[in-house]
Parts: sequence; structure tokens; C-alpha cells
Amino acid sequence: MNKMQLHRPLDKFAVLPVLLQMDGELIFRSVGGLPCFYYPDGSFCFAVTAYLQWLCIKKNLSLKNNGGTLRQYAFQLSHLVRFMRANQLSYLDFTDSFFELFIRGLEAKVQGLRLRENPKVREIGSRSLDFIFFTSKTLGYPDFVSANGIVQGFKITSEERKQFREKYHRLEWYHFCFPSGSSDNCRFPISEANIASLRVQADKRSRHLKARMRCMLSVLEFSGARRYEVARLRVMDVVRAHQSKDPSPLVRFETIKQDVVTFRFVPIPKTVVSDWIKYIEESRLEIVDKKIGLKADHGFVFVSLSKGTPLHPDSLTNDIHDLKVMAGLTSPAHAHLFRHRFITEQLKNLIVTYGLVNSASVRSVIASSELLKLRLKEWSGHRNIKSLEIYIKVAFSELNMIEQVVDAATFGSAVLAATKALDELEADYQTKVMTEQEYYKKMAGIMVDAAVPFKLWLKSI
Repeated sequence: MNKMQLHRPLDKFAVLPVLLQMDGELIFRSVGGLPCFYYPDGSFCFAVTAYLQWLCIKKNLSLKNNGGTLRQYAFQLSHLVRFMRANQLSYLDFTDSFFELFIRGLEAKVQGLRLRENPKVREIGSRSLDFIFFTSKTLGYPDFVSANGIVQGFKITSEERKQFREKYHRLEWYHFCFPSGSSDNCRFPISEANIASLRVQADKRSRHLKARMRCMLSVLEFSGARRYEVARLRVMDVVRAHQSKDPSPLVRFETIKQDVVTFRFVPIPKTVVSDWIKYIEESRLEIVDKKIGLKADHGFVFVSLSKGTPLHPDSLTNDIHDLKVMAGLTSPAHAHLFRHRFITEQLKNLIVTYGLVNSASVRSVIASSELLKLRLKEWSGHRNIKSLEIYIKVAFSELNMIEQVVDAATFGSAVLAATKALDELEADYQTKVMTEQEYYKKMAGIMVDAAVPFKLWLKSI
């Protein structure tokens, strides 16, 4: 189990007792997906499992997608547990020097390249301090992790986080050995060239896999949805948008990172929605009918080719990774970077539309317009508008670097989507993927979908 992940989720029907009533009755809570932790040798790790269980009950953290937030914490703590086992340390053997050595190990380089960027190292360090504090306090040493303790970390107050945002951003605990919060590779969106490369490789796959991958890339690019949200996209929401007469109809997406299930509506160009419908009506319908039968249709857009069941978010991640390897890309190209691209493009359109000149002017416009603020939150799925700060910087960077991008940003996203669709159609025709009759039929469909937004764009210039 040394090279495998150190945690496994509980069965979806698992429960934990959370309250003992006066009459002696136990109240249980569903904890399906809660990670159970194990040491590298396969033995059960009570300490980390107890910590994750405490967080689940105390803070009511999400367990969606086989563990949700707690699953991410389990991955973060895996580094600490492996370090402890490699150095034969118990929890109370930890010293400040050992903790600093642990952090330096997270910053290691392989062939001159960092394994983890600064924000990731800081997140792992903060989570590790919280776990060591929980464990040592449980064992009767409440000051083991403190400003003057054996491990000299300290918990950050909300006031300190506001006052020293750059130093303490997104951290619960801090230690002097943490690297700075900046990172040269932090949150840069995937490039247009890399998206095109992924699409070229998708075209080389089998018929159904090609159709699913192309639709998946399109949903990622035009919705800004997280991978879990893409996997949860439903057929009825795409069909409802396609039936709309709006040039950019609203498509409903389930929003994660909330305490309860919520939904948001994202405007998607009609031409793009038509492409999603094509995948649904042709490839997806055939797979579902063959594997599980139409009466058992679960209603999710993306399905497993072998079983017809809903596609797991991890499969979506694997698909993108496979395309990246096939394309020989060395720069980052994973699902979440499409989200960064989408949000950056929305802000670039905002900057050009309002003639804004710097980050301060963007913040001012957003702050003064409740409608604009609401729309940005709706499209991005962010609860806090301040989360857009990094995207504003990237948007100005891209607009300043490439003059042509400024011109492109003035085009409506629907017109740009139609142009892309025509380019892809031309490529398919040139490589003889379709007949001449199919080529002209699909071209006519794209032009019909793009006609209204094109007229609106002409009126706006």
C-alpha cells in the first residue's frame, strides 16, 4: 500500500452516532464517503480518521464526490503521515525542526521543477498544523502547537487574515517556515492553443469516445463549471436551453462548495448548445439504449461507454490527462484550468465593454453595480466576489500583451463560438470525417444559430 492513496471512503449507507437523547435514543448522521485513513503498511490510522470524523460532525463539511472537502484534507495529510512513518516519529515526537524539515521536503524539485507550488505547500502545512494541534490537545497537551510551543505554529484570527491578506490568505494556521503566498504558476488559465491541441487528439479516438470528449471539452470551455458540476450536468437542462429562442440561453448547473445543493444558470451560445444536443441525441442515446435501456436512463449527460452509468468526475479528469499526454503538452492542462479560462474571458469582455484601464477600475465597477456583481457570482459560482481578484490581474495581463485579444473580446461569445464551430466543421470535412451533404447541412445549422447574435453584435459597434 506504500505507493497507493492512504484513505478509502465509507460505504454510502454508513452512519455515525452524533447525539444521545435523554431517553437513551441515539441520533445518527449519514457519513457515506467519509475517508477512513490507513498507514502506508495498510494498518488502520485512528488519529487521522478521528480528526476527519471530528471535522465532519463539528464543521458539517461536504462529503460529496466520495468524501468532498474531507477527501481533499485526507490527501493533504497523506504527506505528513508518510513523513512521520519514514522518520519513525509519533505525534508527540514532532519538534519545530522536524516540522520545518517536512515543509522543505514539500518544496522539493525534480529535474529543476517544483513538485508543488507555494499555495499548495502552504495549504498542506496549515492542515498539518491543525491536525497536530487536534491530536496533541486530545492527548492532553493543548499548547503543543502554539506560538511558544514545541511546534511553533499559531492559529490565525479573522482580523489577522483581513489585515495581512497576502501573508495569511486561505490559511487556518501559520508557521514561519511557510513559503510566500505568491506562485508564478498559480491559477493561469489554459491557453487557446492547448485547448485546440486537446481537441485534435480527441478526434483520433473511437466514435463514441470522440463524441464524449469533444462535448466534455466544450462544456468545460463555455460553462466555467467545475469537474463535479460537469459530471452532474443533466440532459433536461441542455434540452430546455436548446428549446429557448435566446441567442445565449441559460443552462442550469449544480453548484458545489455550498452547505446545501444549489443551482446557477450560465449563458451558453446557442451554437454550442446545439453541439451538446448532437452528442446527446446520437452517441449518448445509443450507449444508454444498448447498456442499460432507455427506461433506466438516469438523465446525466456524460455516461460511461462500457456501462452506460453516469460518468464519474475522476473519469473526466483521466480523459483530459490522456488527451494531454497524447498531445505531448508540457504546460499544465487539466479540467480546472478551463474554469480559469472561462472566468478570465468574462472579465476581459467586461474590461473592454466598460473601457476600464486598471484593476482598481474593475473593482469599482463591480462594487457599484449589484446586478453585475450578481451575474459574476452566478456565472462563476463564487460566493465571495473577492475570489475574482486573481482573474482580474490575469485578464489585464492578457489584454495588455496581445492587442488582437482586445479586438476579439468585443465580439459576443456566441459569435466567437460560431466561428470556432465553423473551423472545426471545415477541419472535419477536409479530413473526410463527413460527407459533403453532411458538411453543408451542419454549416446551415450553425449559421441559423449564429444569425441573431451576429445581428446584435453589428448593432452594438
